[in-house]
Amino acid sequence: MRWFMPPVVCLLALAGSASAAQGEVCLAAEQTTPAGVMKPFSDSTVFQCKSAGQVTVPQLYAKGWKVVSVFPQSSMDPSKPGMVSVLWTLVVEKD
Repeated sequence: MRWFMPPVVCLLALAGSASAAQGEVCLAAEQTTPAGVMKPFSDSTVFQCKSAGQVTVPQLYAKGWKVVSVFPQSSMDPSKPGMVSVLWTLVVEKD
């Protein structure tokens, strides 16, 4: 049993370091739209990412990033009833 432990420990150490990935949140420009209306984004929509900079989705993939999740974030301004500020949000990761 003693000879078995060092190889197992080495394999576990390698497996842990190989699965480390980098992830972050990227935001598109804010859109002001009537409540309930969401403008779609396209391949030309620019997102601001901390590490990747200002990029589109195709540029993210070209840099080795992949999109994990896409969702809208919204907030209402009490001074503008019926109007909502919306921005597309990406969660991206890079191995």
